[in-house]
Amino acid sequence: MPQPRTTLIIPNYNGARHLPPLWESLQRLTRQPSRILLVDNGSTDGSQTRLPPGVELLALPTNLGFAAAVNRGLRQANTPFVAILNNDVVLHPHWLALLEDSLDEEAALFACPLLLAADTPHLADGGFDLVCRSGCAARVLHRIPLTHPVAATPAPIQIPPKTAAHFRTDAFDRVGLLNEALESYYEDVEWGLRAAALGLHGVFVPHARATHTGSATLGKGSARATFLISRNQVLALATTYPSPLLYRWWWPILWGNLLYLLACLRRGRGWAALRGKLAALRAWPSLRGAWRLSRQSHAQATLHVHQESLRVAILKSEARWRSFIQETPGESFWRLYFAFTPPLPLPARNPGDPKPA
Repeated sequence: MPQPRTTLIIPNYNGARHLPPLWESLQRLTRQPSRILLVDNGSTDGSQTRLPPGVELLALPTNLGFAAAVNRGLRQANTPFVAILNNDVVLHPHWLALLEDSLDEEAALFACPLLLAADTPHLADGGFDLVCRSGCAARVLHRIPLTHPVAATPAPIQIPPKTAAHFRTDAFDRVGLLNEALESYYEDVEWGLRAAALGLHGVFVPHARATHTGSATLGKGSARATFLISRNQVLALATTYPSPLLYRWWWPILWGNLLYLLACLRRGRGWAALRGKLAALRAWPSLRGAWRLSRQSHAQATLHVHQESLRVAILKSEARWRSFIQETPGESFWRLYFAFTPPLPLPARNPGDPKPA
């Protein structure tokens, strides 16, 4: 049996009701991790006091957000692989073995399983994320029957949902840690865009599975979650999009963000979404300034390659999502988005695509 090679990092905030099924599922894994690290964000429900044997606790004094908790865990990791788990997932027995093996076999930086919906097991909760020129992201296979062909097809991916994803540990040396300015939500999209600029990629492993409740910490569709998503849709652009892409894609960016505001207004969360956009505009100058400073050490030729790698990755991602929703019922948000954002031709090749991990 292979030696344990993976550190599991589990950010947690008041997850006492969700953690026991996760602990039980870890016992059933056919391949065990090297370490299990619960990073607790100042929980007040006692969840950090009822840990099974073998689980290490890293207690933070207050709730610093998902990204900060993950980063604290990553700094503690000393294994070749790390996995980032939400506290509301239940892992299927072969989850770790299949993801570890996929990174042994593939020139990929990370691997993502198929997530099943906890309330309706015949539906997927999601597989991987795709992002469009607007910066708005979509979860592929969300609430789609498991019989859909994509749910059975391994594929290269660009953005790993950090719900039950598996990474080479050095991925975070090459791409950087999660952006703590985003706190929670879209931190995985922003990280994936940074990886895309470097020409790096991952793989979707549908036979590796986990069951996910979803939005267990902040609540599905809550005002706080809506605020963070709305804000971070914009902040992810501030920290990843070169100025030529912002200028070239101004209409998809504007249209996508307006559509999101309208969608939230219909759900009774318009004010939370608007506050998120306004908060993003206030934070834009400082984040954009820090992003520019981070690029000063790179040669212009390197920056051009990064820009082209990102541009091509986003165009391919958008084309992939456009094709997917043509076969999917509903999705009125995306149908409206694509109705007023004509497709762009895809380049024959990506100058940075793909680099081996």
